[in-house]
Amino acid sequence: MFKKILIPIDGSEKSLEGVRVASSMAQMYDSEMIILSIFRHHSMMERSFSMAGISKRTESLDETLSAYAKEIVEEGKKIAYETGATRVK
Repeated sequence: MFKKILIPIDGSEKSLEGVRVASSMAQMYDSEMIILSIFRHHSMMERSFSMAGISKRTESLDETLSAYAKEIVEEGKKIAYETGATRVK
């Protein structure tokens, strides 16, 4: 019935619960799971306003947000595999 299931996650417990539910569905329908997390690209002006909220890291705001989004996706993939999914991107 479902060839692919797209799961948007933001790192919240509710979104990770969605991964668990989607994993059950993927097993039931032999579906591929695609886990997605996005971040908003910040302009130079937004970046200058946001710098106060960032620790003294050397990377840019976009690099920090990108790394965090990748961590969230990896956590989602781990949960998907642990709950029995076999095809996860």
